[in-house]
Amino acid sequence: MNRAQRYLAYFQAYTSTWAEVQVLRSMYQQAVSQTSIVGLCVGTRPDCVPDSVLDLLSDYHAQGYEVWLELGLQTANDKTLHRINRGHDFACYQETTRRARARGLKVCSHLIVGLPGEGQQQCMDTLEKVVETGVDGLKLHPLHIVEGSIMAKSWRAGRLEGHCAG
Repeated sequence: MNRAQRYLAYFQAYTSTWAEVQVLRSMYQQAVSQTSIVGLCVGTRPDCVPDSVLDLLSDYHAQGYEVWLELGLQTANDKTLHRINRGHDFACYQETTRRARARGLKVCSHLIVGLPGEGQQQCMDTLEKVVETGVDGLKLHPLHIVEGSIMAKSWRAGRLEGHCAG
């Protein structure tokens, strides 16, 4: 079996840009100091990416590293974003994507299929809007309902409707 010899360091736990820039720089520097690491993937929320973080990531891009900003959008539907308490709207995602791409960073968007209240048409609308915004990658995730969450309680009570599976 052939194994890859080069890797991208992946930072995603929760919101991986929610730290002071000097802390992030230290983490990223530790990763790229490994000879097998050729770049960084940084997963975060669209509302948690200040210019200082984009500038830091841009510095690594300028040094020749491959840099991906992975944004957890989930859906382009503002009503759904509000309903699932995301804390941002689609315009915030668009602005963050624009700022990242202006610095030469690649953007990968994470979307959830099967969100409550969304059918196939809403899923297609989200895909169209994300592609129009301009992305370099997409990651599609199924809806995962965590036991004990508000959504789990709604599901158990039969109050969740709509999904994109159909």
